[in-house]
Amino acid sequence: MSQPSEANFPKEASKTAILKLVAQREHSLLSLMELSSELTVSLDLYGIADLALFNLMGQVGTSKSIFWMIDRAENETVLIRAHGVADEEVRGISGYFKGKVLEEFGSFGDPYHVPDLAELIGELGVSKLQKNSISVVAPVVARGNLLGIVTLGERISGEPYDDVDILSIRGSMGMLGVAVENARLYGQLVEQHRQLIQANKDMELLDQLKTEFLRNVNHELRTPLTIIIAYIDVLFGEDESRGGEMKPFLETIRGESQKLNELLEELLEFSSLSEDQMEFSFEDTDLVAFIKDYHRERLPGVSESIHELILRDHPTDLEVMCDPRQIKNVLNALVDNAVKFTPLGSKIFLSLSTEEQEDRKVIVFEVEDDGPGIKKDVLEKLFESFQQGDGSTIREVGGLGVGLNYGRKLANEMGGDIEVSSQVGQGATFRLILPLTDMENRF
Repeated sequence: MSQPSEANFPKEASKTAILKLVAQREHSLLSLMELSSELTVSLDLYGIADLALFNLMGQVGTSKSIFWMIDRAENETVLIRAHGVADEEVRGISGYFKGKVLEEFGSFGDPYHVPDLAELIGELGVSKLQKNSISVVAPVVARGNLLGIVTLGERISGEPYDDVDILSIRGSMGMLGVAVENARLYGQLVEQHRQLIQANKDMELLDQLKTEFLRNVNHELRTPLTIIIAYIDVLFGEDESRGGEMKPFLETIRGESQKLNELLEELLEFSSLSEDQMEFSFEDTDLVAFIKDYHRERLPGVSESIHELILRDHPTDLEVMCDPRQIKNVLNALVDNAVKFTPLGSKIFLSLSTEEQEDRKVIVFEVEDDGPGIKKDVLEKLFESFQQGDGSTIREVGGLGVGLNYGRKLANEMGGDIEVSSQVGQGATFRLILPLTDMENRF
């Protein structure tokens, strides 16, 4: 297939012809500049098509133009805009641009005179285009991909398209290709944005439904459980008067009821946090005294589960404005997690320190254990709601899997975070990191 040649001034040309050629090039250049300016402010595909076609029709002096986009899924053309050509004729012309024709046509970026397309669309196709006064067919290409096809009709003056016209059309096709690609990408961005907004709304709705479900479950279970525990106490009294034969069974019932009550407490705390109902009360707090008191309070419960809680490091003096009640809630989540996921006889170390991190000073509460450690794939989802690693672990230790999620959310609300490091067989270390200053200013 022959390719259009570069436009040059004729070696032997009259002064009038040269001036005409210069004027033609100047007109083409101005048209291209105008088209470039107009296309940069439009992101609507049909608006872009009209801008480009009207500009081209003005450049070359024709009253007919058609713009098709390429449907890659079907490997055929889709009409976008047509000017000066009847719909029936447009459909007839489009039938010649499909399948392998598009594959070969897209490998070139130059416009073609219709007769030069005989190898691609056949003599019948060329005849069909010429019958409809189509003189030039130009591919719309961006980044090496065929995006569309533009056809231009015969010039009103009757003059043929020369090399200057072909070069001008080629420049316009390059601009049109970039504009169409930008519009396509912008459309994808808008659609993705819409989907993200919808997904966010769906997540908010699901979160609301989840919170309502947790609240309802908590209410529906707590009332009968309270009655059960009360009647167990009554049965204990009656059993003692009869010799205590039922005591082991009643103790089992009471123990399991208390476990269920603890699960309901977890649900209540988690649903309250989900509803942003957590309250914070800041006060001047001596954290050294706080960590000592916390260790003393937790020691009996941890020892009862045959674990050793050791207070290791702490500064001699550290007083800050904070909410000790909520810090205690986070530490409870971390210590409870260590108790649950370490074997009997394990040691749990508790410490308090301060560190310099980037441009701020932070308080660090550390809970370390010498248990089996945490696998890398489990670490990645450790702070998700209702997660406790694999299913076998859940069945072994029980619980809802909301403690760490609850603790991290509390830490985030106070301007901090929880970090975890662990290797299998070497225990795990959880660090509650809180800002030393400005904690209160977040509320």
